[in-house]
Amino acid sequence: MNPILKRMLFIVTMILFFVSIGHDLTTGTFPKELVSKAEDQEAQENQESTKSSDPSIEQERFRVIEHRVKAGDTVLSIMEKINKDGPPVTIEQMLADFESINKGQDPNTIKMNEIYLFPYYHKNEKH
Repeated sequence: MNPILKRMLFIVTMILFFVSIGHDLTTGTFPKELVSKAEDQEAQENQESTKSSDPSIEQERFRVIEHRVKAGDTVLSIMEKINKDGPPVTIEQMLADFESINKGQDPNTIKMNEIYLFPYYHKNEKH
């Protein structure tokens, strides 16, 4: 291949590379609509994440709390956050309680940005 053609190809490639980087740094990779929607959703999530549900749904062993699932959350990790002192039941019982208050929802298939009900065990309440 001709050395001049190689140099031209290299220069054009470098120009495109730097233009692409400049565009990503100034405009961003994601459209502004997606970024603002994500920020609005995060603000709403912070308001709803610890909101208690209707007291008529309360169980004997636990109280029901609504929580919006974030990326990387699992049913058990959310229950650990809610029940900071540790739940007074086994993992199997926690999963069964989750399924019972969420109408048979499989704990292994929860979806990000959805709101689910989680048990908050009375042992952890400070009366």
